Amino acid sequence: TDQIRYAIGSNAPETSDSEFTWRDFQNRCNTDLVGKYGNLVNRVLVFAKNNCGGIIPKKNNLDTVDQEFLENIRKLIDQAAESYQTFKVRRASQIIMELAQLGNIYFDKKRPWLDAKEASTKPQMETTIACCLECLKALALISFPIIPDSASQVWKLLGFTNELKDVDWNAVAASRLETGQALREPKI
Repeated sequence: TDQIRYAIGSNAPETSDSEFTWRDFQNRCNTDLVGKYGNLVNRVLVFAKNNCGGIIPKKNNLDTVDQEFLENIRKLIDQAAESYQTFKVRRASQIIMELAQLGNIYFDKKRPWLDAKEASTKPQMETTIACCLECLKALALISFPIIPDSASQVWKLLGFTNELKDVDWNAVAASRLETGQALREPKI
């Protein structure tokens, strides 16, 4: 159901008619849900399992790129909230994918796989992964209204025991992940 909800939401009419096609549905599923959203979730969680002991690592010294990334996450959360409040579902869907793409770009730019090889750069790798996990938390939060099953799975993979449907948006948006929190076994 998440796939059809996303395809309809991302094509929802806001100012004009829209048209549903199976080709568009397939493209949105493959490009957005699998290629951006699912790819980010899987690569970050598998990397954290293999290189951070399956826990949320500490954010060490944040450099400018890290700070900008976290600030952009906050901005996208705010934009998503505004989109939902004004019933702009299409825009909210776009923001979800912007956040997933932002996370993928950050991960690629920081290259944590290189930092994981040396003891001297391991703290940088941990910071990168901690920031990426913050992105996944935000992604679960803002995508829940459109793809609730997938968002709930991401939430649980981050080690939360409560249900995403029961949390307060503003509290989650303002909170930070707890260092040392155990992540669940990654799955696609």
